[in-house]
Amino acid sequence: MIKIKEIEFLTHCHATENCNKVITALLNLLPPEQRNKVYIEKQTLPGHYGNPITIIKCKIRDETDKVIQYIAEKLSDTEKSLLTVSLDLRYDKRTNKIYIRVNKQEAYRGKIMLDDGDDVIKIIINLSGTRRIEKIREILREKGLIK
Repeated sequence: MIKIKEIEFLTHCHATENCNKVITALLNLLPPEQRNKVYIEKQTLPGHYGNPITIIKCKIRDETDKVIQYIAEKLSDTEKSLLTVSLDLRYDKRTNKIYIRVNKQEAYRGKIMLDDGDDVIKIIINLSGTRRIEKIREILREKGLIK
């Protein structure tokens, strides 16, 4: 049996950005009833040119199915089709994790759009159970994340 063990959300806040807005973008990826229940972890590091970069992340271990369902409801059919055809590239069999990147600006606006650029929020879905891609596809299809 496949289980979604944990979902991690990870992004960066550059010196030119408002970190509260970046946190809002990240929280917009969660169902409204879960947004005030999560712990947001922040770590500030020096960037390439000495500018501070704040790493912002949170992990969801409870009600992961509700989070996946919420994300699936917010994704367009086109986005789901893109996830479907690129799942082999997004799934790491070694770690049993699925990696998805969404546009940070659109997340701030309450939309979820895939984006493989640099200014993104990474969603890392940590699975337990089988590592067979066929079974993982089946489960993700049941949850509405892919077509």
